[in-house]
Amino acid sequence: MAKKFMHVCFGALALMLAFHLGAQYGGADTIVDHTTAGIVAADLQSDRDAYVLLDNGEVWDWNEGNAEWSQHASSPIPVSQTKFWTWGLMIDADNQVWTESGGQWFNRGTPPGGVAAEPSTWGNIKAKWRDSDG
Repeated sequence: MAKKFMHVCFGALALMLAFHLGAQYGGADTIVDHTTAGIVAADLQSDRDAYVLLDNGEVWDWNEGNAEWSQHASSPIPVSQTKFWTWGLMIDADNQVWTESGGQWFNRGTPPGGVAAEPSTWGNIKAKWRDSDG
């Protein structure tokens, strides 16, 4: 019985360690930073090519093989409405998915279950359901 308990403890320890490391180091690298000017998001597609989204919606690509920057199709939506961006894919503030192909952006709509929800507080919920008589 002690051996089983030890195995359960080691399993729980391994799960806690995995969660701790995942919570500490996990995250998306191409969340759009609306607080900066210039480059607001970047994506590294290989060890040689880098893509950047500028605050004015322009998309640029650094090609190590050619050793030069080249401009690609600009963002179809304002950067202020962009929630997530990576090369050839973006999500807008309404959770609509946009993909780039052949130099053009296409709106693919909102995936099922991807509906935005308004955050609420307990105070707002109580005020909504509070009896108007007091």
